[in-house]
Amino acid sequence: MITCSSTQLTRRVIPVVLGLVVVALYVPPVWSVGLRTDLGGHLLEAQQLELSGRSFAPYYLLYQVTIIVRALIPFAALEVVIPAAGGRQATWEISGVVTVAGFVVLAAEVIYFRLLGTLGTIGGRVRGWGWMEAGASVGLMLIAPITVFTWSSRHLVGGYINVTTFDAATTVISKPCALLLFWFVVDRMDAESTAGRDIWVCAALSALAWSAKPSFTICFVPALVVYGAGRALRGRPVAWKFLATGFLLPTVVVGGLLTMGAAHAAGPTGAPGVAFDPLATVGAQLAKSGQPLWVFVPYLLASCAFPLAVAWVHRHQLAGSSSLVLAWLVFGAGVGQYYLFEITGQTDFGDLIGGALIGLFIVYVESTRLALGEERRLAVAATSAEGARRRRGRRWILSGLFVLQVFCGLFLLVHDVTDPAAWW
Repeated sequence: MITCSSTQLTRRVIPVVLGLVVVALYVPPVWSVGLRTDLGGHLLEAQQLELSGRSFAPYYLLYQVTIIVRALIPFAALEVVIPAAGGRQATWEISGVVTVAGFVVLAAEVIYFRLLGTLGTIGGRVRGWGWMEAGASVGLMLIAPITVFTWSSRHLVGGYINVTTFDAATTVISKPCALLLFWFVVDRMDAESTAGRDIWVCAALSALAWSAKPSFTICFVPALVVYGAGRALRGRPVAWKFLATGFLLPTVVVGGLLTMGAAHAAGPTGAPGVAFDPLATVGAQLAKSGQPLWVFVPYLLASCAFPLAVAWVHRHQLAGSSSLVLAWLVFGAGVGQYYLFEITGQTDFGDLIGGALIGLFIVYVESTRLALGEERRLAVAATSAEGARRRRGRRWILSGLFVLQVFCGLFLLVHDVTDPAAWW
């Protein structure tokens, strides 16, 4: 009875500790670099939306949630303790950082419970149950490309596909929305008799994902079509009705309404366009730091080192992981978008790389699920001495890469706090 109560208490404590840890990690760099760059600009859009009801950008989820958070925070009471907190600019900055921190916690908790639920079905007792999933969740919120070879040139961001971003607020809030939609769809793709309630939930998640940042949905649509067609060709069931009514239809409706609203707010000048221009976007980013164009290839490999290692080590299990296969397809669509197109009429490239960032983030989460699942499955199974040695070798390779990339993410975090945007 005591053991059971202790276990239940631990399971309740872990999510709280996880939330506090990711908040402590993210708030300093978001406050330091985010308010000076991407988040600061979005807060101006949120103010515009509150005052006039119109906005020039389609990121309504960030704007609306920030407005709500600002209305709920008792700034009058807070001003008694911190006098500067009552100023108009300060209220918006605090609300923006709190909003981003909330979505960071949501992403970490979503990953934690997904890992806990998936690995818990394998069975057996493994030391550190629960804490291991929490540690992996924190790591996934910090993981970054292997940038050690460009530290001497103070170059950590441009040209890499960096899933850890402390400045891109729309990408941060899009991560939990994308994960929830991705998993909800994957878990029901082969159930043609999907209940009507699931269709409504999927429609709501689709609307949230688009209003957070359209980049993920733009990559998710072609990935689903390719994956669904592949399943159909192999004679496996595909829930086309569910996908059409729960995902595609609400995406088209919500996406169309938000896009038309942003275009109307932009006035006669219109919104920026998209042109086919291979490697123009990544080339421009590399040129800013004096890097030659060809390094985009090693930068790409450095950006997804751990998932590539997982795909190789567990190549025999990869085909059976529907979610990981679909995640790679989403990432592939995002990479194609980033490398083949450019946005005309502005110098910002965030909307093009956003799909690749979020897609790769999902690949990291799914790769971690597969690697931890295989590790736990072998840990609870009887294996030979040779099998145990082989498992230890694979564990060292994968865990070493994971830790190295988390360390690179911490390295970026420290420099974004101490020297904002100077190492990009």
